[in-house]
Amino acid sequence: MDTPHTTTSIIRLPIAYRMAVAITLCTFLSLALLVSINANQQSQLLNKQISGYATTIVRQLAAAAQEPLFTDDHLSLRLTIANLTEQPDIQGVALYNEKGDLLMQQGQTSGGRLTDELRRTVNAKPKDNQLFRFRWKDNSHNELSAFIAPIRFKGVTAGYAEVAFSRIQLFGVIRSSLSSTLIVALILSGLSTLLAVVMGKHLSNPINTLVDATAQALGKARHDEQRRHTDEIAYLLDGVNEMGQAMVEKSQLEQVFSRFVSPTIASQMIESLDQVALTNKRVEATVLFADIVGFTKMSEQMDPEQVAELLNEYYGYFYKLSKYYYGTVDKFIGDAAMVIFGVPEEDSEHRFHAISYAVGLQRLVEELNIARSAKNKPGIHVRIGINCGTMQAGLLGTSERMEYTVVGDSVNLASRLCGEAEADQIVIPADIYHHPSIKERVQVKIQNAIRIRGKTEPVDTYLVTGMSDSQRQAISALIDDLIYGSQHDD
Repeated sequence: MDTPHTTTSIIRLPIAYRMAVAITLCTFLSLALLVSINANQQSQLLNKQISGYATTIVRQLAAAAQEPLFTDDHLSLRLTIANLTEQPDIQGVALYNEKGDLLMQQGQTSGGRLTDELRRTVNAKPKDNQLFRFRWKDNSHNELSAFIAPIRFKGVTAGYAEVAFSRIQLFGVIRSSLSSTLIVALILSGLSTLLAVVMGKHLSNPINTLVDATAQALGKARHDEQRRHTDEIAYLLDGVNEMGQAMVEKSQLEQVFSRFVSPTIASQMIESLDQVALTNKRVEATVLFADIVGFTKMSEQMDPEQVAELLNEYYGYFYKLSKYYYGTVDKFIGDAAMVIFGVPEEDSEHRFHAISYAVGLQRLVEELNIARSAKNKPGIHVRIGINCGTMQAGLLGTSERMEYTVVGDSVNLASRLCGEAEADQIVIPADIYHHPSIKERVQVKIQNAIRIRGKTEPVDTYLVTGMSDSQRQAISALIDDLIYGSQHDD
């Protein structure tokens, strides 16, 4: 009985160890394949997101530089470039004229290296809104990518905007994700190897012929145990992939969201709304109130559907116009609109942008009234009050519902100035007009001091009658594009 038992043991030992090697090899190859597929998918996804992000940034720069470039407002152009280069993932920004000659730059850009190539592209008459992309290496052999978009207005190209990115920084997320996935893969490969060796040792033990039934049961149990552990590895890989994907998506969402609102607010809102403070900070900003004159009487003579259609049309244009002057429509209060400038993102020109928006708003209402009159529809007249000062800005409300807004005496004064204005008037306090950024750029008419309820001293006010010639032309062109461009798109 000993001889057969020994022979069986000799035959079974190599088979057991071959099984261990086979399990280890299969596990390693499977993990390598999964890592490769995951890396390829994440690379494609992030490449697409990075390209979309870079395209969005350069087109936003082209849109922001549109008005200053047409009006030769070099100060605004330099401020726009300076603000954009503060972003950590942007290496540099440059502007070219319509011939492809370099106008100004900041940070690490192509530095004019691409001028000849850009000129050749421009001479080839590119399509509207065509995006150009170039790559080069700097003195440290770091690969950079430049995205260039035309600055166009009403079919006329005034120049080109360039934003340069470091490919090393852009693909940092991919490298980090791949490193984490590779570490997990190596850990799992080591565990599977250890498990295979343990299983091989167990399978290599001589099986007593007197307990074949027990050995078979143990063999089946081991087979079930092996299958159970294999399933756990698959589940772990799925969990790690899902967690990694969720972390990448959260990071990308926060990065994109922070371009449009304060990064602090974006981070807090993404993490948990329950933990966002109800008030944030005191800021200096400008508030504008626009009120439809005689709306109550007008609405009494209209059907509810007509009232809703009228408000939706005008308020839709109010909102579109605010984006061009860096304003935020805080809320629509019945027949009134509240627009804030300088928050949540700081804006050194918030006073001027608010007045420009008000003048543009009156011009916009005139054009809309003409178009509605041609369709036998009623028009409106708007009165506007503007005030600047210190106010509290932040998320206000309850844990169930919050909104970002501003509160304070300066906000109340803007509302009351609006109430003092007559139809088609824009009322501002004296301290706004006498500010260095306003006095030489805005045309006003002195108005008598107004006594405001709750104020011990009367408030000296002015009526805004116009803007400088260049600003007036830019506003007219913008309004025409807003109204007739939108109608053409529809």
